[in-house]
Amino acid sequence: MGLDYDADYVAKAQNAIRNAGLDQVVSVVDMSVYDVQRDKSKLLLPGETRPTLFDAIYFSGSFSLLPDMQGALTAVKPLLQTNGKICVIQTYQRYTPLLLPYLKPLLRYVTTIDFGQLIREDRAAEIFHQQVPDQCQLDCVEHEVIKGSVDTFVQAAYLTILKPKA
Repeated sequence: MGLDYDADYVAKAQNAIRNAGLDQVVSVVDMSVYDVQRDKSKLLLPGETRPTLFDAIYFSGSFSLLPDMQGALTAVKPLLQTNGKICVIQTYQRYTPLLLPYLKPLLRYVTTIDFGQLIREDRAAEIFHQQVPDQCQLDCVEHEVIKGSVDTFVQAAYLTILKPKA
C-alpha cells in the first residue's frame, strides 16, 4: 500500500497498478500522512475489512518534504505490527552553498516540483538520535550512509531505521 497527497500522482499510480494486473494486491491512496489516524478506512488493502498493520513503513526521499517530520512519524507509528519498523531513505547535505537553503524551496515555483527543505547531515542525526526518541517514542536503530549510493563531500544518502520504544 502506498499513499501520497498528490491526486494526479496517485491516479497515475493506480492506472499503472491496474494495467499490471496488480489491483487485487496493491493499492495507492490519495491522502496526507498526517491524516492516516483520522481516516483509517482508506487504509484497506483489497479484500480487507479492517485497516492493515504493517511490518514496515517506508518514506522514500520524502522526509525533507514534510513540514512536521516528527508529526508524520507519530501519525504512522500506530500502524506498525509488533516489531514493525519505519524506514527513511533521504539525502542530506554535508556542504551547503550559501544560497541553497533559500533557493531549494523556491524551485517548486519554477519546476512545479517541491524539493522540500534542505536538511544538513548533522541536523538529521540530531533529529533521529535526540528529537525522534523523545517526541515520538521511537528508537533509532540505524542511521547510516547507504553503501554504493550518493556519498560525496556535498551530500550523502542515508538509510534510517526506527522502531517503537519497548
